[in-house]
Amino acid sequence: MASSSADRPRNHKVVPSAARSVAHSALPPLPAFQKRDARGNLPVTLVLFYQYIEPPWTVAEHKEALKFVIGLGKEHGICGRGRCAQEGLNCSLTGSAKGIRAFCEGLRKWNPVFLETDFKLTDGVPHAHRFKALTINKREELVAYGLAGTKAPALSSSRAQVRAPRPCQPCQPCQPLPAPATPLPPLPPPATTRAPRLPRSTSRPTSTWLP
Repeated sequence: MASSSADRPRNHKVVPSAARSVAHSALPPLPAFQKRDARGNLPVTLVLFYQYIEPPWTVAEHKEALKFVIGLGKEHGICGRGRCAQEGLNCSLTGSAKGIRAFCEGLRKWNPVFLETDFKLTDGVPHAHRFKALTINKREELVAYGLAGTKAPALSSSRAQVRAPRPCQPCQPCQPLPAPATPLPPLPPPATTRAPRLPRSTSRPTSTWLP
């Protein structure tokens, strides 16, 4: 699935409607046109999502959820990877544009908690970059933090609050700094140090005769 930047097409187009959250909203519409590749394959759609469950599923509910998600994926020809834990579901999947949307709607109808899920859909992914198989693993954690069981705090215990951003205040023009009351004295010239002069010798050199 992973590809280098050189393998990606350069004519990517950002669709603002597809960049908005779909929580409690309709999924993005099907793409109007999809171009086939050299082998006649249509592009696929990528979906990324995670959803925490509060309170967590029981052991029986966890087992039933894993079975339902795998069956729903196979029904709509979905491939990819996922983690199914008692605390929720975390998946990265590919499939046809219609199949991915049917999968997401199937989750919503099965459990209303998935109406809160922000499904991130990307249409037009090359067919060669699709996942080849569907693997949904049973895990103790939705994300591997090592806080399984009672170590992980409940979502209801969090004190984090989402507040609306404050309105932007107009910028004030910059004011010049006030001049000092008394002028600063000029800096002294840099000190220079010279090597001390050696005294001149008053004796004359004498000649030395070699034998």
